[in-house]
Amino acid sequence: MRMVNNKAPACSKKIKANYYSVKKLLFILVLLCSHSVTIAQEAVPNREKRDILIREYQAQRAEGAVFQVEAWRAAEKKRIDDSLAELPAEVKEKLLSQAREALAAEWTHLPLTLFLEFTENGNRNHYESRSWARRRKLLSLTIGELLEHRGNYLPEIANGLWLIMEESTWSFPAFLYLQKEGYGLPDPSEPIIDLTTAETAATVAWIYFLLQDELSAVSPILNKKVRFELDRRIFTPYLDRDDFWWMGFSKVRRVNNWNVWINSNVFLTTLLGLDDEERRNQIFEKTLRSTDYFINDYPEDGGCDEGPSYWGVAGGALGQYLALLTELSENRLNFADNELLHHIGTYIYKMHVDSNRVVNFADAAPFHVPDPAKVYAFATVFEDERLSQFAAYCYSISPLWKSGYSGRDMNAFINNLLVEKELRQIPAQAPLLQQSWLPDLQVLALRQQEGSARGLFLGAKGGHNGESHNHNDVGNFVLYQDGDPIIIDLGPATYRKETFSEERWNIWNFQSQWHNCPIINGVQQKNGRSFTAQGTILVKNKEKTTLSMDLAKAYPEEAQVRRWKREFVFDAAQGTLTLNEAYQLKEWKQPCEINFVLVHAPDLVQEGRIKLTDKEGTKSVYLHYDPKKFSVHNETKVLEDDKLKSAWGNQVYRLTLRSRQNKLEGSHSLLFKDKP
Repeated sequence: MRMVNNKAPACSKKIKANYYSVKKLLFILVLLCSHSVTIAQEAVPNREKRDILIREYQAQRAEGAVFQVEAWRAAEKKRIDDSLAELPAEVKEKLLSQAREALAAEWTHLPLTLFLEFTENGNRNHYESRSWARRRKLLSLTIGELLEHRGNYLPEIANGLWLIMEESTWSFPAFLYLQKEGYGLPDPSEPIIDLTTAETAATVAWIYFLLQDELSAVSPILNKKVRFELDRRIFTPYLDRDDFWWMGFSKVRRVNNWNVWINSNVFLTTLLGLDDEERRNQIFEKTLRSTDYFINDYPEDGGCDEGPSYWGVAGGALGQYLALLTELSENRLNFADNELLHHIGTYIYKMHVDSNRVVNFADAAPFHVPDPAKVYAFATVFEDERLSQFAAYCYSISPLWKSGYSGRDMNAFINNLLVEKELRQIPAQAPLLQQSWLPDLQVLALRQQEGSARGLFLGAKGGHNGESHNHNDVGNFVLYQDGDPIIIDLGPATYRKETFSEERWNIWNFQSQWHNCPIINGVQQKNGRSFTAQGTILVKNKEKTTLSMDLAKAYPEEAQVRRWKREFVFDAAQGTLTLNEAYQLKEWKQPCEINFVLVHAPDLVQEGRIKLTDKEGTKSVYLHYDPKKFSVHNETKVLEDDKLKSAWGNQVYRLTLRSRQNKLEGSHSLLFKDKP
């Protein structure tokens, strides 16, 4: 993938004459260079060549055409019509109310100056929010028309489609590093395919598929325009190019959620909107080959290193893709016996704490309800009753249908519509496993009681600091009491220009000092695959579960640490967590610190005992420590970022235990329990 603007030298005279242009160009070059560094760190030279999808497809293709497109199309339209008719009356009314509101609303304006904001000052939200508002309006209008079929919404649906067809790009400004010109404005000669291009294409293709006759009545040119734009923006570049990093073919970096998120949407767009059978099959097969790179990179434990809230566009997108392959092939492509793929599905309930609370390491949000249809897709592929019940549980607490439909993605609406009736009839139950251990990801979830949120819950991780959407958090943990967070992982802030560059590590909430990790000799952990936990071991006996690891290699040389063993001992019977640490330093420079990020201000009950509570102050855990070894310090952190504020409120707190000792070797134990 080329990341350098080749026209930069030709612009030098203009740059010298214009200070503003110099400033802008420097900003672009910094972004490009920093992005290249990030890619280099994530490069994966050796992949396990499972190639599950393409091998199964090739085996079946030897016996004739695999995909029954026309039969699927006819059946899908009927299923959708039937599902719309069977929606509860109150849901229909909410959806129609949203459609009427959308009809009265103005279409958002997307000026060039708004697009350029990312290049000029790093803001990506102004353009993105207006773009999504345009698509939400179109989706609400389409749902209204599908429910009524009276033509009331068709003129504005046509207007919305035309607006989107006339957009210079379906990409967001932050994704233009994919084009050879780099950041700035989209190059009309180089259509690129990224997350938003593929998602928009799938929405457009669904509308075309479901309302083709009605749109033709508005103007036959409208459908022709849709087909032209889908070909120009998706079908042709997808077939012509192998160099987009997310495809996996160029092997410049490890693929992540982009791969399956885009491939599944490209596959769907092709299924709905391309009638040329030869080209259609070429795209189908290429998505299989590309998605195999995503699966090839996945750990055997099925763990998503991007966290539960990213699972929906990673493992969750894969589940729906698998379900569609099985359905479209009339069960000839069947992956029900594949253990890895099954693990990718079950990961989502293994990281569930209670209600909408999940174990949220890396960039994962702390509060998240998985997409019910994506959970249910895995349930159907693997005939897994536990996943079916968890899908029904997610449906029962999901905001998707509470006030109509709050999503932006037509595909998500259709998939949830098609399973809505079934999910209402399945017992809603979260598994709430007592223990979930992902040995490859090195993530552990433990609770006191199987099937209950009562008592203590621990989430802890080893791993390394080169994960996708990584935070510097080796050895981090979270602690919940009765399902409510007490010791927390902050999760992501609003994405901006620095977020996906080397400047990421200057953002405070990505740093290890704002995770529940030690600061050693005044030094934090460092980012990169080589900064890792070592010797991570899980041991379980009748009474206790112990997770231990050495954190020394997560820190750079200036930390002067030879060994820092961190050990979590969880006693389910007693409802306690003991954090043991033993260290050996090469040199003592300054006191070491143990940090805990809290949702509520800590209360120093007396020396040696600190009361930690949930946000409301109703659930509590007591931290017992040795006052001879530690002094106690507390800091209030005012949150200014909207995303962090929406999760945690206006402030969070950092409790620091600062070592009183200046020894090269030492150890200590901290006890957490629900009693004073």
